Amino acid sequence: FADMAIEDHENAQAELKSKVQSTSYQFNEELDSASVNFRSQLQALSGRSFDSTYLANQSSMHADAISAFENYQSTGNNAALKD
Repeated sequence: FADMAIEDHENAQAELKSKVQSTSYQFNEELDSASVNFRSQLQALSGRSFDSTYLANQSSMHADAISAFENYQSTGNNAALKD
């Protein structure tokens, strides 16, 4: 599952990066502070604690990402990024 998730995320990021490059927007590949902090938190965990913390975060992050994409699709002003 992890390999599939990594591949899907890499493909989605490459597609988004390609679309952004055709606009005046900047594509930021740096982690935000919350992601850096979460990564540090995960590095201190193992086993079930790691799994449950990771899965809870991923569920929340995916819901946030879907919401952001849907919001841009309905209110964004760049047609190339709405596809």
